[in-house]
Amino acid sequence: MENFLVCGDIMLDHNVFVEAEKLANEAPIPVFGLQKEEFTLGGCGNVVKNLRGLGCGSLHLFSAIGDDEAGRRISDALVKRLGVVSHLCVVDGYRTCVKRRYFCDNKIVFRCDTEVGLVVPSFAEEVEAVLKTASIDCIILSDYNKGVLTAQVCQDIIRLGTVYGVFTCVDPKQDYTKYKGCSLIKPNKKEACALLQMEAKTPLIELHKRIFELVGPKYSVITLAEEGITLYDGATMIHERTGARKIIDVTGAGDIVCAILGYFMHSPAVVPSKVLQLATRIATKSVEFPGTYTLTRGDLMPLSKVVEVSAIRSLKSGSRIVFTNGCFDFLHSGHIHLFKFCKALGGTVVLGLNSDDSVSRLKGSTRPVNLLQTRLDVLEAIHYIDWIVVFEEDTPLRVLEELRPDVLVKGGDYAAETILGKEFAGEIRICSFMEGVSSTATIKKIKES
Repeated sequence: MENFLVCGDIMLDHNVFVEAEKLANEAPIPVFGLQKEEFTLGGCGNVVKNLRGLGCGSLHLFSAIGDDEAGRRISDALVKRLGVVSHLCVVDGYRTCVKRRYFCDNKIVFRCDTEVGLVVPSFAEEVEAVLKTASIDCIILSDYNKGVLTAQVCQDIIRLGTVYGVFTCVDPKQDYTKYKGCSLIKPNKKEACALLQMEAKTPLIELHKRIFELVGPKYSVITLAEEGITLYDGATMIHERTGARKIIDVTGAGDIVCAILGYFMHSPAVVPSKVLQLATRIATKSVEFPGTYTLTRGDLMPLSKVVEVSAIRSLKSGSRIVFTNGCFDFLHSGHIHLFKFCKALGGTVVLGLNSDDSVSRLKGSTRPVNLLQTRLDVLEAIHYIDWIVVFEEDTPLRVLEELRPDVLVKGGDYAAETILGKEFAGEIRICSFMEGVSSTATIKKIKES
């Protein structure tokens, strides 16, 4: 698993959800009733939270908090709940940054901030100590211009990244020159135009080229809100556009993009276009939720239920895998009975599906009646099934060996000891057949009618 080091400005997000109940007697203003409130990590803490949601390995955080209630909430959330290796600096006299957002009917009404500037002593030596002892894959600098990431600190950390061969991903603010030499920089278009002193109508490729001149990164990424995301590698610009979405709250969308870029772009084998597609899809999804959306491993899965076994394995941690298989050529009530049985066992239901050639070898040259894509279209619509793995062999033995499910379900009157691949499953469960119901019988009845 990838290991990360995050440096930046951390803050506490305090989200308050209210409901308009009546008008006040003393003034023509609404009276709100408190429904609920929640505290979450904000700023670079949101990047940390999303990296953890993606399933990263060790996670180190360098930031600053005050000796106050908000600071203690942050420290508790980081160390106890997320398992982060905390390098938080407690600054005397500093009030931890808090952003209070008030929502009514899932729409943000107003925001009230507790915020004071601070200057944090350089922590480059502590960062280097981590780089010497831990195998860090990527350093993320999440700059909210609150005082943690000074120009000197940024340059010191980027230099250390170069020395130790660690990818550096920057979410910038203000002066771009302080990020000179980073591996990837990700401003939004408004920030880029303002900081580069270029007009909003400037072609995106010109913005990217100017960033390359000032910063010299390996990748320049510009987020474009509802217009998507662009990436430039010094030769080619990729533009990934969003789908239409209902926007509830854009808070934290940039942090999600930053976490995804840091998580994937450091790999030598990375395919930038694929990462950009993923970042665009998930960031677009995130704005449909009030407050900050937190990534999960499930967000990395494709929209289709049809996946490779390796993709399911990456999600197995903490999830019970229930596996069954078949041709499912002519779907009938017996199959639905099987799928319900699997789902009732709890966890993630993975269906192994024979390819067309495999079905023909097993059932004869006239089968399948329904070709693979037709069978997939039907099976994907069944909510009892979470993922589908297509296999070319006559049996799912290879799939079972790679997946190693917690439960292997077979339909019929099998004896557990005779089931193929039983050694790769945690337990065997038998789902009884429904009498007189089968694809073969259904096809025969249709031919005779």
